[in-house]
Amino acid sequence: MGSLGMMKSPTMICVPLMGQSTKQIVYEMAEAKSQGADLVEIRLDCIKDFQPRKDLEVILNDKPLPVVVVNRPKWDGGQYEGEETSRLDALCLAIELGADYVDVELKVASDFMVDANLIGPCNSKIIVSCHLGGETTEEDLSHILAQIQSTGADIVKVVTDATDITELAPLFDALSHSQVPLIAYSAGERGLISQLLCPKYGGFMVYGSMRGSTIPGLPTLDHLKQAYKPEWINEETKVFGLISKPVGHSKGPLLHNPTFRHDSYNGVYVPMFVDDLKEFFRVYSSDFAGYSVGIPYKEAVTGFCDEVHPLAQSIGAVNTIIRRPSDGKLIGYNTDCEASITAIEDALKERGCTNEEASFSSPLYGKQFVLAGAGGAGRALAFGARSRGAHIVVFDIDYERAKSLAHSVSGEARVLEDIVDFCPEIGAILANATPIGMHPNTDRIPVAAETLGVYQVVFDSVYTPRKTRLLKEAEAAGAIVVSGVEMFLRQAMGQFNLFTGREEIPILRFATRSHQNKRLFSGLCKKMSWESRRCNTSVAMKTATETKEVVVPAKEEYADDAIIGIKEGKVIVVPTDTLYGFACDACSPEAVNRIYEIKGRKQTSPLAICVGDVLDIEHFAVTDFLPHGLLDNLLPGPVTVVLSRGESSILEKSLNPGLDSIGVRVPDSNFIRAIARGSRSALALTSANLSGQPSSVCIRDFKNLWEHCAYVYDGGLLPLGRAGSTVVDLSVPGKYKILRPGRPKWEGGLYEGDDSRRLDALRRAMELGANYIDVELQVAREFIDSIHGKRPKNFKIIVSSHNYERTPTFEEIGDLVARIQATGADIVKIATTARDITDVSHMFQITVHSQVPIIGLVMSERGLISRLLCPKFGGYLTFGTVEAGIVSAPGQPTIKDLLSVYNFRQMGPDTKVFGLIGKPVGHSKGPILYNRAFKSVGFNGVYVPLLVDDVAKFLSTYTSSDFTGFSCTIPHKEAALQCCDEVDPIAKSIGAVNLIIKRPSDGKLVGYNTDYVGAISAIEDGLRGSYKTANATGSPLFGKTFVVIGAGGAGKALAYGAKAKGARVVIANRTYERARELADLVGGIALSSAELESFRPEVGMILANTTSIGMQPKVEETPLAKHALSNYSLVFDAVYTPKLTRLLREAEESGAVTVSGLEMFIGQAYEQYERFTGMPGSGDLIRIS
Repeated sequence: MGSLGMMKSPTMICVPLMGQSTKQIVYEMAEAKSQGADLVEIRLDCIKDFQPRKDLEVILNDKPLPVVVVNRPKWDGGQYEGEETSRLDALCLAIELGADYVDVELKVASDFMVDANLIGPCNSKIIVSCHLGGETTEEDLSHILAQIQSTGADIVKVVTDATDITELAPLFDALSHSQVPLIAYSAGERGLISQLLCPKYGGFMVYGSMRGSTIPGLPTLDHLKQAYKPEWINEETKVFGLISKPVGHSKGPLLHNPTFRHDSYNGVYVPMFVDDLKEFFRVYSSDFAGYSVGIPYKEAVTGFCDEVHPLAQSIGAVNTIIRRPSDGKLIGYNTDCEASITAIEDALKERGCTNEEASFSSPLYGKQFVLAGAGGAGRALAFGARSRGAHIVVFDIDYERAKSLAHSVSGEARVLEDIVDFCPEIGAILANATPIGMHPNTDRIPVAAETLGVYQVVFDSVYTPRKTRLLKEAEAAGAIVVSGVEMFLRQAMGQFNLFTGREEIPILRFATRSHQNKRLFSGLCKKMSWESRRCNTSVAMKTATETKEVVVPAKEEYADDAIIGIKEGKVIVVPTDTLYGFACDACSPEAVNRIYEIKGRKQTSPLAICVGDVLDIEHFAVTDFLPHGLLDNLLPGPVTVVLSRGESSILEKSLNPGLDSIGVRVPDSNFIRAIARGSRSALALTSANLSGQPSSVCIRDFKNLWEHCAYVYDGGLLPLGRAGSTVVDLSVPGKYKILRPGRPKWEGGLYEGDDSRRLDALRRAMELGANYIDVELQVAREFIDSIHGKRPKNFKIIVSSHNYERTPTFEEIGDLVARIQATGADIVKIATTARDITDVSHMFQITVHSQVPIIGLVMSERGLISRLLCPKFGGYLTFGTVEAGIVSAPGQPTIKDLLSVYNFRQMGPDTKVFGLIGKPVGHSKGPILYNRAFKSVGFNGVYVPLLVDDVAKFLSTYTSSDFTGFSCTIPHKEAALQCCDEVDPIAKSIGAVNLIIKRPSDGKLVGYNTDYVGAISAIEDGLRGSYKTANATGSPLFGKTFVVIGAGGAGKALAYGAKAKGARVVIANRTYERARELADLVGGIALSSAELESFRPEVGMILANTTSIGMQPKVEETPLAKHALSNYSLVFDAVYTPKLTRLLREAEESGAVTVSGLEMFIGQAYEQYERFTGMPGSGDLIRIS
């Protein structure tokens, strides 16, 4: 499949944008450019209320990068359903207004080309596209390509729907032979390599999704730019890949691709989702140079190798295949064996756990080696452990497979389920070689947690996540833990040597010879992981030595001497994004001491370090516990993050002795970051001044110190005026401490310094390219006047008011909006707080009627809906945290929840609002369940938590038809009934509602109770599944004693339901009077909670807890002591967070059948879903959601 066609231009990266408004699209275009896209594809058919000329002018005027305009009709997989002439007219208008590219479907292309030619001379290119469903043969593809070319298209585009990776071969062939620019790829995970290898075969463009808006089947822009780098791939690039199923978990591309580039090797490593090995090797017989092999193919793939290395042959599994250049034969190797065993051995040696029987033997000699999994990875571990003299016990789900492996290593075999009860020898080794615990099923564990304390070492081959539940539990139990990352890095080094032509594996062999080599090898592993992210092209360097000057311009062409100086242990001065600073190799004690001498600084004063990229931080400090994306949000920039150094840090212990933490910087300066990257180390960094003197903002400030430095790099006068970097302490998991020159203290912020400096920092942010500046109303007019005539294009000023002391009235908020508008603000922002959820209605009223962009935020949990419903009421933006926890704020949802739970991007003015009325509501799974169900059937609704204090006040406030229906939970089920205009007869007899629907015809509130159906059905099913049930017909509750704990709304529903099924009802409640009242209604017996402890009239009773006792966070509470549970045959708990409450756990231990409240929740949710949507539902839909 070598490229035989025309000379191709470099492949461009295109980001598809499907925003529902021009405002969103303009924002996303700028974001796409900042993330490295070459062009964007704009989907006009996704824009709500699209107005062709107005919207296209907004999009195309001042566009930051080239644009492909698409208006995809419903019949070709798009969203446009209007008149065809209007759709095509919009595309013609896009050409007229300067679109760089227009994409039109093959079906209408010929007619469209005639219309487009009438527009007159223009620079727009026409892409003619065809989307093919089902399997596409080479003949079909050739026919379609010829049809498209015959239309006169400037660019040809074909998208297929591959069901097998082998179906991509015709696409690669077409790309490599095309005489016109061609876009050809397949969607889906199996088609991913058609995008990744597009540059090799000469494709015109590849598609990538932006950070935070992943599109199924497309690589992310970050992965394309950081891991694959299309600009490095050409027709000579050798292709390597991971053959596996699944492949999404693999870190191989992130490791191998940058390492290839660092080693100047023209190769690319891609994930290959393979279903059929035989067909795969038949189709790609000569195209690819080598493979890693993952689950589940390590054993099966040996049959497709022409030769197998002796070690791999004896193991019976291959994890690496190389196509031998001389004859094209496939040679199989196994690098897992030594990688995994040396990782375990090194962990033991590091703790001083050497073998006492012989000074040169492996620490595994004579130990019991318990192995979970007899697949390819398991076989490698078993043979490696056997070679070290260990005794192997193999567990596998397939006993015959376990027995076969055990026989090969003279061990014993057992079925995997027996591992839970297995009692290992004290000091045994446990190795998990199954995928149990792999993302996304991270809560699973292959063994019983209580047995982990017996093991000396626990190894897990799973490395996503890095610290699995198994390793966490083992570490807590006192075992030495070894992550699969260690095995992955070691086997990857072996694979890298094989991929690049060194068929020996010298590093691994060297590493296993002696304990003395262990530390060096461990360092090599870390270095490989770190340097694999290095991929900088060489640039022509000017040397400072040619000028014979100490002072040199701070330009990248002079960085070479700085790098050499750093490697030689010298001190240099560099401009950061805040101050001038001394810099040296942080791993050189001599150089670090030299900085202390120059500054006259006490050795007890710590130094920060500087690295070239955010990804490098993990080699010097602990970052595993941080929320994903947090560091990327802070850095690069004028911020120092304080992190724990950790045992794995490769910093010298002499740097900041006695401190467990380290300050880390990634300055927003290409010059200093180039030096850090080139030095292959971290730079120790501190201000360039004598200790106790003012910091330096120009080189004249410290001229007296020049003579002590190898080079002084002059970056001119620094603009931030000795401000220094912001310091963010993230060293303690779950806690943070932030000091930053941001919001002033008088406006709810942390800044307490001079206000002119604070505003100077905002002006500097504008000059450096900030898209928005948020300035407070009190100083807004002065600030806006100060930047008059200096504002960059596309720059917006947000003027804000923050009032967290009380909730303003509707009139007060309106007045604030007018005052903010009068300052000349581009965007109005008002942040307040809610004492009651009804306070949020004021903000909704203002937002929905505002004639200017407005951000309306109401803080606290009661104000959460102001953020969740922002797109419905027309808010300009909302805020979300990267992850719940240390960066969370009260009333602030996570970005993940906004997008995946609340379907934030699909919400609009017509979205119907449903919600859970309760107190508390944070425990509810309702939003996850209903929103997924709504989305799956295309229902335009959203379900939100509503923390309500006064249900009558809430319902009388939110009377709009926008609020369509509500679930009701503790403690409002009875009070809500009084607020309904009509009540269903069953709910009326129960005396409680758990569902309120606003009837569309007249807006009246109608109350229902679905708890009864869900709970009683779940309990009956539990009894029917029990051998104790005697009734073959009718309800199994008939004649039984049914004890209900709690006399609230849920208790009433259970009591009513049990009575209707013929049970004898007993009500127990904290206050006897309420128990008596409910018991009288259902003809039952009343008890106080204290009396229930000794209530045991018969065996085989039913117990149902309807109180909130045992709900998170008070999970150790229980409504009835364990000793009182012996007479119950079934115990039900309405609490479902956690699913297994203490009550259910102790009931199980007492021999009772247990039924979780989750079953009641699902049952009643089925009924509620039908009433909410008016659509027939199914139990399966609700359960899956």
